[in-house]
Amino acid sequence: MKKSKVIILFLSAFLILGLLFLPACSQKESKPQKPKESSGQKPEAPPETEKLLKDLDKIIQELDKMIKAQKMPSFQQTVGKSSSASSGQKQKEGSSQAGSQKEESASSSKQGGSKQQESASSSKNAWPSINQGVKSIHQNWNQLEPEAVRAGLPVSSREHWEKTLSSLTMAASKQNTEESLMAAISLYQPFADIAQVFAITLPPDFFRVKYEVMAAMQESMRQDWEKAALHLPKMQENWESLKVQAKDADPRLISCCEFALRDLEDAIKNQEMELVLIKGEISLDNLKKLEEKLKKAMTKGKS
Repeated sequence: MKKSKVIILFLSAFLILGLLFLPACSQKESKPQKPKESSGQKPEAPPETEKLLKDLDKIIQELDKMIKAQKMPSFQQTVGKSSSASSGQKQKEGSSQAGSQKEESASSSKQGGSKQQESASSSKNAWPSINQGVKSIHQNWNQLEPEAVRAGLPVSSREHWEKTLSSLTMAASKQNTEESLMAAISLYQPFADIAQVFAITLPPDFFRVKYEVMAAMQESMRQDWEKAALHLPKMQENWESLKVQAKDADPRLISCCEFALRDLEDAIKNQEMELVLIKGEISLDNLKKLEEKLKKAMTKGKS
């Protein structure tokens, strides 16, 4: 009897241990399956991402206005010289016409001088707003950086962002318009990498295409055609990738974007400044429309 009791107690203890051991094993087996389910999902972009981008776009817009205000009078003078040369031939037809043309040229030169003074004063007024925008970018980046690192932002991309932001800060503090604009535009490069690690409404290639367009235009404004041309292969490469991702957008808009980018490329290769400005603006306008379409499509997809 004693032996049978011992056997029963032994079996009972064995069964209890077995029941306790089985759930532990099943839990260990189920743990590796969880990362597989969430590994393909990106974290939602923090609100600072959108705030940062708005500040950056506003800075670029202000600096672009200042650059064009400085550069466009030189274009007007070139046009004025060519028109005065042609009017010289027409002066033989009548002295009265020549007199009126002189008066018009004198008045236009006065208007040009007043416009230059206005642009200079407006430039001074714009710098406090630009520097405030730079400060806001620093503040939003401070909130965004830890989240971006956790999401997997490469060290090289983070360093690229911080180095370029420092360049913008220094250039803006010195009120160097061209260097500030180039640094602000260059921030679009690492921002595309930030967009890569978050679930964001726009594909990263959108920011890459926009960067190449703006950078090519700015180098053209500097008359550095060689550097401007260096942006063209990447512009087309990133556009081909973006076009595939935006296949559900308006086909007509996609075609407009593609033709505008080709026209911009031709204008840069032919070193035609006026055409670069026109075709570049059209390209940026089309990209803005595409941005709105993609955001609407993303919003519908979530709902």
